[in-house]
Amino acid sequence: MQQIVVCVKAVPDPKSEQGVKIDPVTKTVDRGNATTVMNPIDRNALQFALELKAERGATVTVVSMGVLLSDRAFAGADAYATATTLAAGVRGVGGADLVLCGMASSDGATEWVGPQLATVLDLPIVTMVRELVETAESSWKVKADFESGYRL
Repeated sequence: MQQIVVCVKAVPDPKSEQGVKIDPVTKTVDRGNATTVMNPIDRNALQFALELKAERGATVTVVSMGVLLSDRAFAGADAYATATTLAAGVRGVGGADLVLCGMASSDGATEWVGPQLATVLDLPIVTMVRELVETAESSWKVKADFESGYRL
């Protein structure tokens, strides 16, 4: 059975009455009183994982720094620190055959966590995946966006 890990991020709710506030000292998002929601872009990765679960009987585990992996030392973490922390989470749940991430975070537009996570875990990576075309025992063929077209 395939083991799928989906990385999601809790981000400040843009519809919250409290709004997003920046800490004047640390220059990071003040999450202390912020109402949070799942990063909207991560929903695509989670939806895909759940579709694979339904079709193939995969196991899906969700990890999120600051929710399941939480420490004050993570505050203001850059993409590499986030990727390193998430990699520890992936290893902590027993590893994965497939790790899915959203394209970016809505609160920081960081697009480097997924590629850096793949590097830390020594996994192959494909970004901007649009569609799963076919699978074989040890390979997947995907359709991914590429500048003004797509790549297979």
